[in-house]
Amino acid sequence: MDDDGVQTAFELILEEIGSVSKELKESAKRLVDKDDFDSVSALMGTGKRLDTFQLKVKALQKEWVEAFDPGTRGRTHYEPVAFETATTQLLQLTMTYAEAWAEADCIGREVTILAGSFVRKQTFESLHANVLQRRKDAEKKGILVLCNNPELLEVKSAAAFTSPSAAAQFVAGCSVSGPREWQVKGKGVSLKHWKAKQE
Repeated sequence: MDDDGVQTAFELILEEIGSVSKELKESAKRLVDKDDFDSVSALMGTGKRLDTFQLKVKALQKEWVEAFDPGTRGRTHYEPVAFETATTQLLQLTMTYAEAWAEADCIGREVTILAGSFVRKQTFESLHANVLQRRKDAEKKGILVLCNNPELLEVKSAAAFTSPSAAAQFVAGCSVSGPREWQVKGKGVSLKHWKAKQE
């Protein structure tokens, strides 16, 4: 991404909304099992409004890029706190999203999705353009291939990403927050929670 603080802020907003939307849908599924359909209806209504809001943010992001030249956009800055593990420490991560399931290695900010993982075949409008292109390139190169489940694609060779969120979006097919979605293997906590405990 260019040095564009507003663009970065849009991405962070979209990631957080995507993760909350997923949590609402998972809560609704649990309530269905309890036959609490009134609560399910309320949650689904909130989820739909959240999805609509996410599309509005995406439209504003597009307008920002199309309406202003790179020089103007480059005047805006955002300096996020670096989300890193100890430089030499290898963390093993897992992630589930809908039917997708992935394992990855994390060193610093870099997350490498391992072969044998499965990503969602369908992609959604909230997915960042760079990650969408990465998905298309991976299919052309045979890194992502069809499998027995028509909803999924299998990762045939490791794929490295420069951030947890880019890797998580590659798996989910939509905008999500990597630190929230990746779980530290064997710890039962998210990467975000694990990082907070290290500080």
